[in-house]
Amino acid sequence: MLEGWEMDPDTTNKPQAKRTINEAAERIAKSRLEKLIKNRPRRPETEDYEKLRGGEKWRLTNGTRRQVGLMITARLGALILRGNHTGDGSELEANCAFCDGGEHETTEHILNRCTGYTRITNNMLQRLKSVWTKSEWNIFDAASDREKTNYMLGRPIDGTEDDIIKRMEIDLAVKEALEAIDDARMVSPTHKTKSMVDKCHNRQAEVTYQLAKEWDQLRDQEPWRFHEEQDE
Repeated sequence: MLEGWEMDPDTTNKPQAKRTINEAAERIAKSRLEKLIKNRPRRPETEDYEKLRGGEKWRLTNGTRRQVGLMITARLGALILRGNHTGDGSELEANCAFCDGGEHETTEHILNRCTGYTRITNNMLQRLKSVWTKSEWNIFDAASDREKTNYMLGRPIDGTEDDIIKRMEIDLAVKEALEAIDDARMVSPTHKTKSMVDKCHNRQAEVTYQLAKEWDQLRDQEPWRFHEEQDE
């Protein structure tokens, strides 16, 4: 070994080096998350979604891990869609690639108006109609697409707030529809789209839920990080 290039034995502690790398990675991840939160755009269609975070624990076990992850992400208004802000840096055309409607691809669009998912959403609507009473269905059917989206993502029809069984059936029907839409996106060779939550659904539901709670907590404790708070 060349003189002056001897390895210092005090710097060969592999566990310590690993901890240092992990700590650096955590700092970088935290910095990126804070940047994403700060730059997260405020869209009118997401304002009502934020009122849906009721914290019902049964949502975490109602369905598969992937279905729960999709629903939580949809309720946060954070699905990776062309018309939404994405967390992976994708620069995509905003219009939906699965239909010719010329609309931005948003949660409201894919659940209500996208003709590319008509079979999936029609099956979901038939299930919702079979669960709700006629008067409850009429309330949903007369609502705007924005209001329908909120009902599908968890807002209870008036009078059904305490009917947990009914709400669980509605919740599962929508989760399964989101999963079917996600499957259709990932197998499409033409559109080359990917999962609406990327790899997030591989995490335990409790972890995803905890991230959502931390997001809310950050909004409450450090509102200056958000554009809507700065602009007021």
